Order: sequence, then C-alpha cells, then structure tokens
Amino acid sequence: MTVRTILETLLRHGPLSRAELTRETGISAPTVSKGVTELLDRKLIEETSVFENALGRPGKRLSLATTSSRVIGISVQSEHCEVSSASLDGRIDLASTQYFNTPASYSSLKDLLTEAIRGIQSTGDFHISGIGVSVPALVSRHDQIIRWSASIPFLNEQNLSGDLQAVTGIPVVSVQQAQALCLAERLYGAARGLDDFLVLDLAESPAVGVFSDGEPLVGNSGLAGQLTAENGLQLTDVNADPCANVVKSDRQFLEVASRRLGSPVSVDTLVQHAGFRTLLDDEFDQAVAGFARVMGVAINIFNPSTLILFSRILAYDPNLFGRISDHVRKYALVPNLERCQIIPATLSFQSAAVAAIVDDLARKLGPRFA
Repeated sequence: MTVRTILETLLRHGPLSRAELTRETGISAPTVSKGVTELLDRKLIEETSVFENALGRPGKRLSLATTSSRVIGISVQSEHCEVSSASLDGRIDLASTQYFNTPASYSSLKDLLTEAIRGIQSTGDFHISGIGVSVPALVSRHDQIIRWSASIPFLNEQNLSGDLQAVTGIPVVSVQQAQALCLAERLYGAARGLDDFLVLDLAESPAVGVFSDGEPLVGNSGLAGQLTAENGLQLTDVNADPCANVVKSDRQFLEVASRRLGSPVSVDTLVQHAGFRTLLDDEFDQAVAGFARVMGVAINIFNPSTLILFSRILAYDPNLFGRISDHVRKYALVPNLERCQIIPATLSFQSAAVAAIVDDLARKLGPRFA
C-alpha cells in the first residue's frame, strides 16, 4: 500500500525529494525509503534533478520514469487507430506516434497493433512497463473481454488486451474510452485534485467516466458508462431512450453533415474548411440541442460537481461550447445544474490510453496507505 501511495503522490505533485514525500504522505522516512527502492527497481520512477537542500548538501528528487521506462498508449477508434510511447507523467513522444486506418477485421487490427508495438520496441532504448488501450466499448474489468461496441462491432467478445499481451509479452489493459478519458483528466488534465467529476464522451456514442469520492465509478464488472441504446442494445426499466432521435455524438453529426454535403466528411475536414459552417447551420443546431440533452441526462443522473465535455467538433467553432452549455438549462434540473461547473476536455484519446495503463500499474501495487 505504501508503494502505491508514493507513486500516486508523485503523479499528483511532480518531482519530490524523499523528505518531501515523507511530509506529503505522512509515511515514516524508513518506510518511504523502502517503497522508493521498490519503485526504482520496477523502473517506475527515477532519481533526477540534483538540488541543494536546507543543510547546503546536494540532494536528489524523485520523479516518474521518463528515460529508463515508458508506456505505450493505443487509441482504437472507428475510423483510425493511434499508437505511441509516453513517459509515465503523460508526455507523449510524438516522434514515435503511428497512425493507420481502422481495418475491417479483428485479426487485421491485432496484426497492425502488434507491428506498431514492435516498431516502438525496436527503436527505443528503454523498458516498456505496460500498454494501455482506449476503446469505444464496454470492457469487462474481470476478464478484459470487450462486451459491446456500437462503432466497431468486430471487437465484440474479443480480448484485445489478452491477445496483445500474448504476442508482445508486455502487460496490457483495455479501458472503455470514456473511463480512460476520465483517468487522463484526473492524472494530467483539468480534473487534477478533483475527487468528484464526470467526463462526458460524445465522440462515438454517448458515454461517461465518473469519479466519486476519489474513486472511479465503474459498476458491476466495469461495464458502467453507456448512456444510450444503439445497434440492438436494449435499455431496461425505461420505455424509450431519453436521447433518441437527436444528434448526440460527433459520429452522428458527421453522418448528417456528410448527407448534407453529398460526400463523406471528417472532423479534420470540417476544421480545415470554415466555409462549411454556413452550409451546416441546421446540423450544428441539431448538435447543440442533442449534446445539451445528453449533458442534461448525465447531470441529472450523476449530479457531478464538474462535467468535462469531450467532443472533437468543438474545435470547429469557438462558440459551440458556449451554445451547448447555455442550452443544457432546458434539460438539467436546476438544483443539479446550479452547482455543476461545465468545462471542455483538455486531453486526447492518446492521453487517455496512457492514463489507463499508468492507473493500472499503480493499482497493481496494492491498496492506498490509509
């Protein structure tokens, strides 16, 4: 438990000396020293930055591993995949990043990801501590089986993390995309220091990642988070999907935008062509209403102190976030909304995948020091 507490303290506060770790954690100096030794042996932290302490003697700070050990983040999306290495503090090595279009079969996806991982292994003189996979799917925490994906059906009932671990020999964890984004915002982004917040992921199909009392809310088997019924998934205890028949995700927006423009369109294409804005006024109005409606559902159900909205189409129009935030008043209950701060997400799917494996490495060190 001490080892995990030390690692998480370095995640929250950055480089610290052993004395500072003792003060921050409340753990005795000998116990801190023992835990630090274990983390150094595991290559999860490093000694860096010589400084002069209060007695005028040279000292060292401890930080998350950046050179001796790294992790790999994999983002699997309906249109494309991204693979890159990163330090444990979340800094992604852009030079290592590899992109490819998502193939049409599971076997092809597994082969392409394996090739990308081995490419990183062959070019880096560092230990790879683990691999995190962010997927727009419900992933069982118990056995890592992907139970359901609306946007990538061939993932259903597959064990992507187990298959990748079998061929690479590296620990792999798969995490639902919204939950991974939630971990990323808490470790590296806008939710640092927050114990109660919600990330609403509207990229593929509306889903949430929730932190409550400092712990992720994952539900039975880790399958919590999906808000709507799509592709045959039935909701129980309700007669209808409260978010049906509206544009409620980036993917749905791109579908209606493509129909209006007469050809397939991507988020990147939208951002590059400002002239599309006037042609898609009706579609953006639908997105504002639909996104706000889903936000209202999330706020009413979870009553978060902070809601962090992830949507890639927000980059298209700087006024879009404000319009959606104003519109949510039509759907959220006043008592829930008046104490809820709404902010845009600050991190990417790649950061989400990195956060997934860093969180998994920390959890495997044992429970926190009480």
